[in-house]
Amino acid sequence: MSSSEASISVRLITVPDEFAALRECWNVLAASTGTALPVFASHEWFDAAWQWRRQTARLYVLAYYAGPRLAGVLPLVMQQVRSRTVTIRELGFLTVPDTQRCDLVAAPSDRAAAVDAFADELKRRRRDWDVMRLKYVVPDSTATTDLRAALEARGFKTRIATAPNNPFVRLDSGWEAFYSTRSRSLKKANNLAANRLHKAGAVTVDWLEPIAGADARVAEFLEAAIAISASSWKSRTGNSLDNPGPQAFIRRLSE
Repeated sequence: MSSSEASISVRLITVPDEFAALRECWNVLAASTGTALPVFASHEWFDAAWQWRRQTARLYVLAYYAGPRLAGVLPLVMQQVRSRTVTIRELGFLTVPDTQRCDLVAAPSDRAAAVDAFADELKRRRRDWDVMRLKYVVPDSTATTDLRAALEARGFKTRIATAPNNPFVRLDSGWEAFYSTRSRSLKKANNLAANRLHKAGAVTVDWLEPIAGADARVAEFLEAAIAISASSWKSRTGNSLDNPGPQAFIRRLSE
């Protein structure tokens, strides 16, 4: 084994304290990825997601090191899934319904080596798990391209399934240009809602900034948001913020 090979290692992180200790080096790594949505690569996002997922899953984070440097992270959790008459041990990304996209975290220069190391480690630990389902990925992500190819090269069978996309509004043009393309029925419904709000009293929009001394207002706004969520349509989904998992997520994310 060469000295360069000896300096490469993969650690399995299953203890929350060890996961928390990765924050600083994780964020240095996340900043080097060049991802279009850096917030979803940050340790803070995954930490908040963990507050929700810890209700039903356990950590299974793979950390790839080049010498002492953290050079890649595969942020996974393990959960027990009931399928007909058997219980399946399922690996998946550490995500929540609010996750917009997820992928392994690695700088472009380390990506190929990290992918091979993760694929080798997943094969070595094959007795730990039965199936891996990676959600919230995009077609050109490292998970769906390089990692998938590396796993197939090691004898794993893979499949890609298309899921519904989240609706979004492009921000590269003005509001008027966008709104002019909306349907007449939508505009009519919006006008009716605006009239009801006008009759209810003055409407204001407050922006709560993360500044010193704002903790009391953060708590006030957070409680209001949780109450609104609890009385909204989301209460029928089990994902409203008054439920234990979502509430733990939004409280940690707000912190």
